[in-house]
Amino acid sequence: MPTQGRDPASPQSSERGQVIVVFALFLVALLAMAGLLIDGGMAWVNREQAQSAADTSALAGAEALRDGTDIRSAALSIAAANGFDPADPARCNGQGTSVTINHPPTSGPNRGNSDAVEIITTRPMRTSFANVVGQSCWMVSARAVASIHATAAPYSMLILGQETEDGILRQNVCESVEIGGGDHHGDSHLTTAGGLMVNSNCSTGKDGAVAVDGHPTVSTQWTHVVGTWTGYPGPPPGSWAPQPQQVPAPLLDPLAGLVGPDPHQAPSSSCPGNGGGTPAEPKPCKIEGPGVFVLSPGVYWGGLRISGRATVYLTPGTYILAGGGLTLNGNASLTSVVSAGNLTPGGGVLLYNTVDPDSPTDNGKMGDIKTAGSAGLNLWPLQQSPYAGLVVWQDRVPAHQGDVEIEGSSTAGIRGTVYVPVSEVEIEGGDDHGGSKATVTGQFIAGTLEVEGNSNLQVNYDANLFYHGQIGLVE
Repeated sequence: MPTQGRDPASPQSSERGQVIVVFALFLVALLAMAGLLIDGGMAWVNREQAQSAADTSALAGAEALRDGTDIRSAALSIAAANGFDPADPARCNGQGTSVTINHPPTSGPNRGNSDAVEIITTRPMRTSFANVVGQSCWMVSARAVASIHATAAPYSMLILGQETEDGILRQNVCESVEIGGGDHHGDSHLTTAGGLMVNSNCSTGKDGAVAVDGHPTVSTQWTHVVGTWTGYPGPPPGSWAPQPQQVPAPLLDPLAGLVGPDPHQAPSSSCPGNGGGTPAEPKPCKIEGPGVFVLSPGVYWGGLRISGRATVYLTPGTYILAGGGLTLNGNASLTSVVSAGNLTPGGGVLLYNTVDPDSPTDNGKMGDIKTAGSAGLNLWPLQQSPYAGLVVWQDRVPAHQGDVEIEGSSTAGIRGTVYVPVSEVEIEGGDDHGGSKATVTGQFIAGTLEVEGNSNLQVNYDANLFYHGQIGLVE
């Protein structure tokens, strides 16, 4: 009996052929996706290598700038050691490795800064699977800027957009800057002769990264915000000149790698008033006026409480508030002076607010730095390395945080760099006697900022009073 074969023109054969074609197309698409994932992973690895080479080369260039040696030779040597040597043969389609060295930088917030070196590393990467779709080479690039003075110049104010909550560091905080209107006594004022940079990328809600309420007056050289602000993309409420501009990337914290002084390596100071503690039993040193009191540098276990009509002078050096913080109330005043024998305002001090490492609870936990009533604070920055230029520094330990508050009709005149990286600085006033007023001549770096009521914050740009203690990456 003859065998009957399947007719190749039958519907069943046609369907089988269609399934084979569809499966083949699916397989090609699947392989292409897998290939792109593999090539994408390799691109990420190459991008990390390019960034590492740019970072280390920029630092080497900044060191050469500081030492007066050849910037280009120093940067190229480190780049080559990290696998980015322009002398290497071309890798792909005639394209090779390049290292661009700019002094001063030609782009970014440090453009034209003669204290900075910009490095751009670029290298082609041959693809394995993307070549199927006509992409045989991908260019991988990275950029870094290092400065001989690790500051946030040309900004006089840098708001990092971070804070601690329940011991956890939160970044890109919404409303990281709050400029609030006042009541019938008037509105708040923020004035800075330099630029204002806000790192938070928050773009949610009506306020985003910068919340503006009422009719405050804000005057800056420029305001740059990664996120958005009240009224975005138009101007904020009140008077804000010039209008904020959105920028694509935050500014690195220039002091992020700085290690604070160790309380155990500093002498314990005696309290001229009541109280005063030890590492095991911290108690605030209470100084009550009227009277004149002269303090010496060292560790104050449990912090300082100054009230009444006390006039307190700080002789030059570092004052470590190990727990308890600083409270200045009533009509008290706190002023840095030239020396114990010369009570002329000046000298140089650093107030370092931290936790008592031996007793981190109760009196030993980090307290606020706070002025209230009609108190006055008048400080000059430390002159000695490694903290020259710093005047107020709040430790960045997330588990133990306090704020910096200037309230009531109190005043603060501070020169140097104020560094409060993971806490809020609050300037608040608004009563019949006028609001609080703070003037910083130098630089102001804070986690978040709030200026409310009939208060006034003025930051005068003076790069000579910035912290200038180390070479570091600034972009």
